[in-house]
Amino acid sequence: MTYNLLNYRNATSYCTFTQNNPLTKEQHLKTIVQYVQPDILVCNELGDAPTNADFILLNSLNVSGVNYYVKAPYSNNSFSSLVNAFFYDSRKFELHSQEVITKDLSNNNLVRVIDLYRLYYKDSLLTNQSDTVFFTVVAAHLKAGTAAADASDRADAAAALMQFIQNYVNDENVLMCGDLNIYKSQEAAYQNLTQGSNVGIRFYDPLNQPGNWGNNGSFAQLHTQSTRNTSTNNGCFSSGGLDDRLDHILITDEVRDNLDGMRYVPNTYHALGNDGLHFNKAITDDTNNSVPSAVLNAIYGLSDHLPVIAEFEIKRQQIGVDENSLFAAQVKFANPVNNFLELTLNSANAKNPRLRIISLTGAEMHRGNMVKNAGNYSYNCDVSAFAKGLYFIEITTANGLKSVKKMVKL
Repeated sequence: MTYNLLNYRNATSYCTFTQNNPLTKEQHLKTIVQYVQPDILVCNELGDAPTNADFILLNSLNVSGVNYYVKAPYSNNSFSSLVNAFFYDSRKFELHSQEVITKDLSNNNLVRVIDLYRLYYKDSLLTNQSDTVFFTVVAAHLKAGTAAADASDRADAAAALMQFIQNYVNDENVLMCGDLNIYKSQEAAYQNLTQGSNVGIRFYDPLNQPGNWGNNGSFAQLHTQSTRNTSTNNGCFSSGGLDDRLDHILITDEVRDNLDGMRYVPNTYHALGNDGLHFNKAITDDTNNSVPSAVLNAIYGLSDHLPVIAEFEIKRQQIGVDENSLFAAQVKFANPVNNFLELTLNSANAKNPRLRIISLTGAEMHRGNMVKNAGNYSYNCDVSAFAKGLYFIEITTANGLKSVKKMVKL
């Protein structure tokens, strides 16, 4: 679940703690969390005090007998008054590492930092000798506003993220969550995320409904702001009713196509509290049976955004049945590749592994047998003559194991 909490513990001239009481917001969030029971919660628009996430943890998440939610460390640049927060179910996941992007590609400060959290699934069969599914969650709150300069800031932030993923993110399972403040799919920021030149690291929209989402009733089911149609709380909450799709969960094709142990569950993506019948209306107008009334009132009271939810499945290890998921996780190489592919396979179960490189058209570009070295296998080859683009590395063994990995040739 990803959720813009609307100036949570961030007092402004027009949005004070009187109009936007954090204690009330925490109780509303508690109601929503107990209904949804998210395994991962990404939050935007917290005030920049490092302790603010602790209040959510104490008053909204780990309550009523629940004690398993954990928060990620705080991050920010030197000047932003709003930050992201990240919470996860520690029974299921462990935070492996965390990164933060603070600059665009021209080395200018981003309006707000972009956080990246790398987690792994705590498989019940996980040991020091085995592996599990890793994935990265991106938390982003891009620049708000409809001016050309605002759109340019969003585009710069998206470009910086895609470059960072290409250079530093090893996971192929990546989710992007947050308030992107994008009003239409034609906007440069959205194009940078979903149609970038490097096809190996593009994001995909699970809903796959491109268009001009803003103030367009054709996309009523997608809208995430605003929960109310008139200005309330001294103007602290935006008005206008549900008419903008600002909040998103985007996924890589590995997650879409279940290529690396994690998949999006079709038809689970939705904006909580949006029944598709409240275009330019408050979510509490007339009848809204999409959630229980207490949850609907909590959503209305907490923020002018709706939380966005999607479900994912992770492949668990199995005993003596299917080793391919584990085998795939043991194949390691730096991706993208420039002139030389240097690949390792850390698998005691592999017998005589063979490697092929295949183009998108299915043509075999290279093949060879992997070399055993101190219990592991390795393979090095020159790919400098390959054209730039996407290829597949296929590894098969004499005992029936198989892995297919994407390789991006620069």
